[in-house]
Amino acid sequence: MAVEQHFYKQRIQALSVVLSGVGAGIVVFPVLIRTLLDHLAWRGTLWILSGIALNLCVCGALMSPVGRGKQVHLMPLLSCVPLRNITFHGMCIANLFWSFGSTVIYMYLPAYAMDQGSTFDTSVFLVSCVGMASFTSRVIFSFMGHNSTLDDMTAILCSIGLGVVITGICPLLFDDYAGQIGYSLLFGFYSGYWTTFLSQASRELLGPECIAKGNGYLSFMIALGSIVAGPAAGRSSQNYIEF
Repeated sequence: MAVEQHFYKQRIQALSVVLSGVGAGIVVFPVLIRTLLDHLAWRGTLWILSGIALNLCVCGALMSPVGRGKQVHLMPLLSCVPLRNITFHGMCIANLFWSFGSTVIYMYLPAYAMDQGSTFDTSVFLVSCVGMASFTSRVIFSFMGHNSTLDDMTAILCSIGLGVVITGICPLLFDDYAGQIGYSLLFGFYSGYWTTFLSQASRELLGPECIAKGNGYLSFMIALGSIVAGPAAGRSSQNYIEF
């Protein structure tokens, strides 16, 4: 919402730059956490990570309000206008399944790589490769802006389709470490592509006055998919092994 309130002509570029921090975090934190665990064990690591997360309060305090003439008039908190849009329902369902699938990749990619013969350190590096590609895709779209020939909804559908194809051929790529890195880079690129357009698609479907509520519903579905993905995938793999 800070980007929505402060930017108008270059909103896509601003969103891409802001969200590129997600990719940068995926690159940095696996290495950081690994180093902290080696030197401070898990208790000290959690203390350091908690201190880093606490800086979000400082960042929030630095966000200054904009002038009244530039403010976007938002719908009331209890408004149900977004739920009247059938297309937005489909968007929420897509977020649920996307979050489910991507969470499984993040949680089990290193373990799957080790099962295919990779070492622990090289398996962790695969997660950093996801972050590198995600950061790169967001930076690319920050320069492209609306110069792309695809509209926001088509761009999202293309990225989902690409992700399905890439994940479907994942076993073929994991025969060697080069293939594992290739898959990680492709997965990171398309996942960065998808999340860059989420807020803009919400604005397109619901209008600027409903963007806060729309993003809230989409974020809830992402959280729900993340909660369910780990236990469901773990249970399914256990049943498969027993079978």
